[in-house]
Amino acid sequence: MKYAVLGASGMLGVDLLDHLLLKGIDASGFSSVDLDFRDLELLQTTRKLETFDVVINAAAFTDVPGAESNESLANQVNGYAAGIIAQSCRSIGNRLFHISTDYVFSGASYNPYRIDSMADPINAYGRSKALGENLVIAAGAGSTILRTSWLYGSRGKCFPKTIATKLRKGEIVNVVNDQIGQPTWTKDLAQQILQYSEFENAPEILHVASSGQASWFDFASAIATSSGKNPEQSVKPVSSADFPTAVKRPSFSVLDLSASPLAPITDWESRWLAAESEIRSSLGD
Repeated sequence: MKYAVLGASGMLGVDLLDHLLLKGIDASGFSSVDLDFRDLELLQTTRKLETFDVVINAAAFTDVPGAESNESLANQVNGYAAGIIAQSCRSIGNRLFHISTDYVFSGASYNPYRIDSMADPINAYGRSKALGENLVIAAGAGSTILRTSWLYGSRGKCFPKTIATKLRKGEIVNVVNDQIGQPTWTKDLAQQILQYSEFENAPEILHVASSGQASWFDFASAIATSSGKNPEQSVKPVSSADFPTAVKRPSFSVLDLSASPLAPITDWESRWLAAESEIRSSLGD
């Protein structure tokens, strides 16, 4: 089996490609230099995927505030380009695994979202990812959509790095305690993606995230503890109303993992403890 990883220079893409190669799998990475999802003629360049059996689309426009100011670009990258990739995979005959997000849901529910829950995004980023899901399914490529939540990793920007950097400077951090999700390490997600890709018939939609749930404040407190700081002194809970922004974010976007054929990733706190030394090392600590 030969794998193509799209978005290979991103936080998830790097870990995906590393994991595949570590397993001795024939895999190649494609960054925006190789396949530019902003290109309206993208379909003409997807012939680069013809020699692959499995395509994992981890490419995305993930700048949530940026999507509000440039929704057309977010729609092109996260929506229309994803559909073009799916059309290409249908034509070529390779399997597609497309990465999506908990932000396709509104957050109005206080029960974890099932794989068949209706998408109802409340911001431009979520709308663009929901568009991508719809176009991937419409292409009829026999694809699998994997929704995940609150990703962090050693490459690129992420919440733990931001918090750890502030704490290292001795700052007191104010963090919202009324947005709930599932902090998920990109290495854990990469491992599950590979396992699902080995299924003869993977489900059309999967939820893959760490078990349990946390607020951003809970996550920041765990980061403080593992950094040797007293969270009661260094991390302060605040409400979203204290941080008015142009971006509405789901207040509760926990994914229901019960339909997953594989054993879910274990709880987010234990996975953070497994990841934190690697994240700290990426900051030069």
